[in-house]
Amino acid sequence: LASVVAQTYDDFEVVLVDDCTPPKGPEFPESYRQILEKHAAELDKRGIDLWAYRLGENSGYQCAPKNRGVEMARGDYIAYLDDDNTWRPNHLSLAMNAIE
Repeated sequence: LASVVAQTYDDFEVVLVDDCTPPKGPEFPESYRQILEKHAAELDKRGIDLWAYRLGENSGYQCAPKNRGVEMARGDYIAYLDDDNTWRPNHLSLAMNAIE
């Protein structure tokens, strides 16, 4: 999330889907909740929406959480970012320039 917050481009939303990582259950673990709250406040200052959803059980594969994120997204384009990757600050800017 830190690399998403650091984007130089501002016209996007964040849809975060957790695949029910431990501990299991419908609620985000407290450590995740603290991270979400911190980044949500930073994004909110810039007018960027953050949607966070936690699957009720682990799907065992990456398609279910990505499909849920696509269902929740309101924009015209999707840019995936898995939890073990980061974006450079100009990632979205470069992508949108290329699309335009």
